[in-house]
Order: sequence, then C-alpha cells, then structure tokens
Amino acid sequence: MSGRLKIRLILAVVWIPSILLAQQKGSIPQIVEELLYRNETSQIPEEVFEMLEESAYILLNLNNASPEQLEASGLFTPFQVHQLIRYRDRFGAIYSIYELAALPGFDASKLPDLETCLELTPGPGAPVKKRSKHMVMVDMGLSHPESVAYQVDPDDQGEKVYTGSPLRTTLRIRSQAGNHLSMGLTYEKDAGEKAFYMGKPQFLSGYLHYQGNRNIKQLVAGTFQLNQGLGLVNGSGFFHHPASIRINQQTLSLLRPYASKTEQRFERGMACQFAWNRFQLLTWASHTYQDLSPVSLAGDPKEIKWWEHQRTTGLHRTSGELEGRDLAARISGGIQLIYRHREFALGMMTGTERMGITKKGNAILGNKFDPVIHHTASLHA
Repeated sequence: MSGRLKIRLILAVVWIPSILLAQQKGSIPQIVEELLYRNETSQIPEEVFEMLEESAYILLNLNNASPEQLEASGLFTPFQVHQLIRYRDRFGAIYSIYELAALPGFDASKLPDLETCLELTPGPGAPVKKRSKHMVMVDMGLSHPESVAYQVDPDDQGEKVYTGSPLRTTLRIRSQAGNHLSMGLTYEKDAGEKAFYMGKPQFLSGYLHYQGNRNIKQLVAGTFQLNQGLGLVNGSGFFHHPASIRINQQTLSLLRPYASKTEQRFERGMACQFAWNRFQLLTWASHTYQDLSPVSLAGDPKEIKWWEHQRTTGLHRTSGELEGRDLAARISGGIQLIYRHREFALGMMTGTERMGITKKGNAILGNKFDPVIHHTASLHA
C-alpha cells in the first residue's frame, strides 16, 4: 500500500466520525452539565432543568414567532428581539442559529445553549400548526443504605423520626392541544414524607394555559411565575458592549405557567396578559400557604417579625416539620401596564400583599401575631 493511500484512509477515518458528531444535537443533560461547569457551582438548579425540559417539549419557531412571543419566552432581551426582527425583515428566513452571532447584542459562545429550545422551519410565510402532544413521566426510587430515621427508636416511645416511607415519587403530566391550549401537572413525595397530607396530595402544582394571538396574549389558571419590573443593574458589573447582555435576561413583564417540584417561588391563582398596539397589561391574583418555624416564634411577638421566619425547604418528614406546615397564608395581587416603542419600554406597576396566620397557626402559636400588609408601586423604563 502506497504512502498516499494510507494518508487518505487515515483522513477518511477521522473525517467521517467528525461529520456525524457535528450533526448531533446537544441533549438537555449535556447542556445542564455545560452550564454547571461554566457557573462553577455544585448543584444543578431545578428551575434551569425545568425550563430546558419544557422548551425542548414545545419549541419556539425563530422564523414565525412575533416580537411578543420572542420576549415572553425569556430567552431574549428587548434589544435582542429588536435586532432579530430587523434582521428577519431585511434578509428573510433564518437557516442557522449561528447567523445571530453577526447581530449586535448576541454572543456566539452562548448560542449553543439555545439550540434545543428553537426551531427554524418553516419560513415566515407558512403558518405553524402544532400537533397535540401528551407526556406522562413517573420517577420512583429508593436510597441505600436506609437512614436510621426510618427505624424505630426504642428510647423514643417506639416511633420513627420520619413519618413516611423512604420511597421517592414524582409524577409529571404535560399536554399540548393545538396552538393555544396546554396543561401541566406535577405530584411529588420526597423520601420520608407521607403520600397524602390531610386527605390531599403531599405536593401538587399544575396549570391550565391559554396563549392567544390577539388581545388576550396569555391566560393562566393554577400555578405560575411572573416577573414585574427590571432592576437598575442587569446581572453584575458594567457592560462595555451589547454582547455582554445575558442571553436569558429577564424582561419587564414575564408570565410563565409553572408545574415543577420546587415548592417555593411560585404563585397560585390566576393571571392574564393583554396587549393593545404598543400597550401591554398584566394582572394577577394569588393565594399561597407558607411554612413557619414555631420554635423561632416562641419569644415576644412585639420583637419578632414573624413573616421573616419562613421555612423554604419544602420538606415535611418529621413531626416538627409537619407542625410548621401551612401556618401562614399569603394573598397578593397587582396590575402592570407597559408601553413599548422600538427599544424603549416604560412601565408602571402596583401591587398589594397580605400575610396572616391561619387557624392552624393561631392554634399552635397562641393567636398572638397580627396580619401584615405591604403595598408596592413602581415606575420603570
């Protein structure tokens, strides 16, 4: 065999696998691991995984999405949306996500993070018809060796520390009906918890979501997350060029249905988002229960800010954790109005929040804490 033939065979062996690897899309766990490496943290945020999972399930079409849909996705800043729409109107359909690297405000190194969240076909003139999609996922597991908290302690009146079984259970349901209707449901029981609490599931989050193209942009009933206003500092440090803007920067107004395992940082009620020309209106009402720590509230009620002693772990395994469950209730609501003109946005927001002790809380804490009411109002641009 001649030397040239050997060289050609070696190049073919190296070249063919590289092409095949270049055609593979990055999986969600791989993206999470890359984010984990970049942030140099030891834990994968639950919300990051949930957003990637739901984005991969219902893709955002980069050629068909309206400016409102692009900004509501939480993937782009208003400045990036403006540049993207200008580029699409001038040059037509986008065939590769890496075309965005040439636009002001985009960083080429961050574009691979969006690959599994976007689709690029069909072109801008063709209507998109989403098929009905349904997903059911069950996750059950046990950890070994089993903790001593599940064993009966003869010195403690023969009772276990954890009131439930060591079985960990998660049930997720997602359903998309056409272009406008979707629903999500999540049930979770952590290891050591009982399957039911006072006749109800241990933890349940879910929503019914309507997304329209006219004046009613979004309507959510159930659990949801929202963002109102925008701080003076986007991230940290100073920006020396547009590419420094984070690709997933929060917008002035963001409403997202929520069905995840994290038992905090969400609202439960109803929210609606309207739009008329350049104006956008967001209104919501929510009622949630909060866990408190009875041990830390045993002092003088005049010297204790009881609303600052919340438990946010979401674990209800021991008798002490169950005692502190749902001791407080939070009722909140508000309205936000935003005016947009190209890269400029002006918003006004007002909201009210009331936190009070429930009947169970008064029975345990001695009926000694008064409700607290907070009013907020802001003007942001």
